[in-house]
Amino acid sequence: MGTGHRIPLGDIANLLLHQWGSSQDGTPWGNVGVPMYKQVVLDSQTTVSGSGVGSWMTGLGYFKQILVHVRLSAVEGTSPTINMFVDTRLDGTNVTNLVSFPQLTNTATAGMLAVLNRDIDLVANAAGTVGGITSALEADVGTGTVRTIGWGDDLRIRRAIAGTSPSYSYIVTLNCIA
Repeated sequence: MGTGHRIPLGDIANLLLHQWGSSQDGTPWGNVGVPMYKQVVLDSQTTVSGSGVGSWMTGLGYFKQILVHVRLSAVEGTSPTINMFVDTRLDGTNVTNLVSFPQLTNTATAGMLAVLNRDIDLVANAAGTVGGITSALEADVGTGTVRTIGWGDDLRIRRAIAGTSPSYSYIVTLNCIA
């Protein structure tokens, strides 16, 4: 694929569904009741001007891969910046930061994508250490980094906004693959 070509995430999902197949009820073979692919909105804000934390999206524990897509649609203010983070609760209680997107400043840099892969053993091991090593797992990862420990049953978005009279409109979608 040459530069300048883009494949919409929905097309990727359709390709995966076509390639892997599914049972008659739309679920993967052998996993009755579990969707093979699910797209959900993790957070959506119109004209938000302050830092904040989104709601927890639950029921994500059975997916093996999640594509997190951040899309800015409007930016206002003088020298506005927004830092976006994705958090989970590996043990169901303690918050662990998984993703720290590069700082976004305008709609030209608006499309950010992070790929999370889940390994059940890594999640179990990390969850077992959350209580004992809280500073290591609860501290934010470096900018532009994805922590490769998987996730618990839930995810949330967190944002930090700075600048003079900053205002952002954005949507964060999850493309979940079983």
